[in-house]
Amino acid sequence: MNEEKLIFIVSQPRAGSTYVQNLLSNNDKVNTVSEPWVMLALAPFIKTELIKSTYDYNLAMDAFLDYLNKCNFEINDEIKSFALKFYDPLVQGYEYVIDKTPRYWEILDELIELFPESKFVIVKRNPLNVAKSIIKTWEIKSLDKLNHYRRDLLMAPYKLNEFCLKHETNNNVYIVQYEELLKNPSIQVKSIYDWLGVRFKESILETSENNKFKGKYGDPYQNDRDKIDRKLSKPFKDFLSGYCDFLGESFLNSYGSYSPDNLKSTNAFNYFLELGDQFHKNHSIKKSLNLRLRRLFINY
Repeated sequence: MNEEKLIFIVSQPRAGSTYVQNLLSNNDKVNTVSEPWVMLALAPFIKTELIKSTYDYNLAMDAFLDYLNKCNFEINDEIKSFALKFYDPLVQGYEYVIDKTPRYWEILDELIELFPESKFVIVKRNPLNVAKSIIKTWEIKSLDKLNHYRRDLLMAPYKLNEFCLKHETNNNVYIVQYEELLKNPSIQVKSIYDWLGVRFKESILETSENNKFKGKYGDPYQNDRDKIDRKLSKPFKDFLSGYCDFLGESFLNSYGSYSPDNLKSTNAFNYFLELGDQFHKNHSIKKSLNLRLRRLFINY
């Protein structure tokens, strides 16, 4: 498959990417599936710092890269060729294939370096509403559970915004603002279709018969807000005030001309920050425990 046929849709989780995917694939030119996470499966070769393992991954990669240098092997060319083969089954009979995987925000720079001729659709939504949607849709009951999405909340908006600013003159990068899409779907979707060079028809906006995007991952309610309309508890309301303060008025304006609701430091958000990255914490605890066990064994 040629990289020109590949479209990446990237966003924070719960930012409207499934809706955009649904609209862009509701025709006979574009194919897609539920979030494939193809490129994150290849992350060990793309962005090594994302990987944590029970063995010493950094040591393994250092040895592997040393081997590649000795063999004069161009790993990026092979990764690209290998990755494109995964999309081959989807491209048969279509002009484009969409890989909608929100968490590609973690590897955006690496993706565009690998696939400079592919299309990138970045979906932005007010991060405060993203946080609300995460809490409501996935029925998060505590800040400790919300901590699972800390990188999506604390890092993703900055990474996405930085990418958009860096590539604002790149014709292969298109920015969609979710709120504007909901206000003027016909105008917004036609603009994206024109960018892709695919003919737009008003009937595209009626997506009830489009099943291409459905699968294990993605929006379980496909933007049916009534199904997730439940009130937030006080700790989560306080968290959102602190999150708004964390992002700040300047960033929210830069990200999408969003007005802050309630900027103030809160105990709930400070507690969330103090939770830290549990994966890294657990990894460090296990490493420390293994070290102590090893010492005991040696002493014994």
